[in-house]
Amino acid sequence: MSTPHKHRDYTMNTLMKYCKKKPWFTTPLILSFVLQGIMHDWGDEDCVKILKNCRKAIPEKNGKVIIADVVLKPEGDGMFDEIGLALDLVMMAHCSGGKERGELEWKKILEEGGFPRYNIIKTPSLLSIIEAYPL
Repeated sequence: MSTPHKHRDYTMNTLMKYCKKKPWFTTPLILSFVLQGIMHDWGDEDCVKILKNCRKAIPEKNGKVIIADVVLKPEGDGMFDEIGLALDLVMMAHCSGGKERGELEWKKILEEGGFPRYNIIKTPSLLSIIEAYPL
């Protein structure tokens, strides 16, 4: 009977400590981050911190952050507005500062996080795709 493998802590800090001991290791080049359903769990201040950390890790010229999340419509005539409103209430009740955002709110946190250029791609679902680019 074989013994179970011991669980190892492969957090980023543990991996970085291991890799820094290797003379051949360099920090990998990350071209993009994909954040799906992440940002609505957090308040604006925390979202800006997340974006600033992503910004530090990607190249200036061709890096980007791809966000798949709800973009509420200001006029309230979208097909999924009622679901978006319900999710917003859930975020307020269960997440510290979490909420659904409209385009102006996204613009504010993207700019503060170091991504002044962005493109919102509407999909035939509740989620939109936000492509955010650094300076």
